Amino acid sequence: MGVRQRQRLFLVPLSEESTVETLILKRIVEVLPGNRGPTPAVDLSVVIRIDQLSYKVRREAHRMKGFIRFQQTANGTYMALIAPHYDLLPLMLRKRYYGAVAIRSRNNPALHRRQLPRRYWRYLTEKNPQGRAS
Repeated sequence: MGVRQRQRLFLVPLSEESTVETLILKRIVEVLPGNRGPTPAVDLSVVIRIDQLSYKVRREAHRMKGFIRFQQTANGTYMALIAPHYDLLPLMLRKRYYGAVAIRSRNNPALHRRQLPRRYWRYLTEKNPQGRAS
């Protein structure tokens, strides 16, 4: 099994799908040496479902990384409110500082509305006048 397939198998449980354990077991059994007859039998529906679920998890993690905004609490620590569809915390452990500079001349509200899904707006500090998530 290649590196990409192993990465996908790592991502699939994060989708919290009810049949994910069965999918992983079927895929691992397919690639184990000695379990094949004269012709390798690969259940493409298993491979496709694993690819679909891992793609959804990766896409959601990418979106969350782009939209997370940290806020300072009263005791001086920083926190970020998120509500992901999947269990993304293992993918976001490498918290990087997003040092973005707001350049007024590049402000484009129409483009912002078109490219930023509305479901993330409540977590963005720049969308809330008090600088706090609602």
